[in-house]
Amino acid sequence: MGKDYCSIFECHNFSGRVGKFSKKVVLHKMPKDPCTRKAWVMAISRKNWFPTLYTRVCSDHFADGIGPNSVNRKKVPNENFSTTEDDDCGAKSDTMSHRDPIVSTTRCASVNLLTLILTFFARKNA
Repeated sequence: MGKDYCSIFECHNFSGRVGKFSKKVVLHKMPKDPCTRKAWVMAISRKNWFPTLYTRVCSDHFADGIGPNSVNRKKVPNENFSTTEDDDCGAKSDTMSHRDPIVSTTRCASVNLLTLILTFFARKNA
């Protein structure tokens, strides 16, 4: 995986390919805003995975096929992407690597709510 391909497990999209919304796929960098970045990591929900400088998520993983843009920079992927047995429904996603600052939960109440919602639906659908 690199900056030319989607980093989501079992997604093989690359920039310019026609995706599931019949539009060209756009690759999006991980957000710099700590709260939004943490929400993305939780939505991706892969055990022992940490984003790098080259991590990209394609537009197919957003509800309308349109990722963050100048109008809505805080847009979060809409699904729990992981499909492996190693996943733990995001329960350990709060553990960030040295690459990401640990974000204060008081500043990220919306991220904590998102985590609860994702965990609830992941366990409900399991």
